[in-house]
Amino acid sequence: MQANQKSLTSEKQESILTGEEGSVIVIALIILMLLTMIGTSATNTSTVEIQVAGNERNYKKNFFRAEAAAMQASQSIQNAPNHTQTWMLDETFLHDASPSTKFDTIGNWTDRSASEPEFANTHSLVVYTGIAPWSSLDMTSPTQVRAFAVYGQRVAANERLIIETGFARRM
Repeated sequence: MQANQKSLTSEKQESILTGEEGSVIVIALIILMLLTMIGTSATNTSTVEIQVAGNERNYKKNFFRAEAAAMQASQSIQNAPNHTQTWMLDETFLHDASPSTKFDTIGNWTDRSASEPEFANTHSLVVYTGIAPWSSLDMTSPTQVRAFAVYGQRVAANERLIIETGFARRM
């Protein structure tokens, strides 16, 4: 009887295992598909991250070039003998022009690429805004503190970046 039970048990085990010869291939293919999807997703994520890093690099490069143009313009103000230079605009420019077209006229901008070729398409704009409201009321001083709005612009590949800084100088 024990020998009979052993043979029944081994027959049950054989019947359970019969017809499962291809299951290993199916499981392997499912695992392979999952790994392929994970790899494709990682590749797509890496591609997007590379594009974001490139855009950030271009933005920073354009920002610093626009800032350099504004700094050059500030230096020009510092070296100017008075506040009525031909390359300076008065504050009516800020109030008369519409906000959308105010900075579009390239004739208002001073080209800063002459000094350095890498600054091509980099411009500055200086607007004299008047006597600084916080300037001294010292009646004995022959000069007054004059305020300026200084703009730097960088135009590159469908991108336009404008920064604004302030500048004040006793003249």
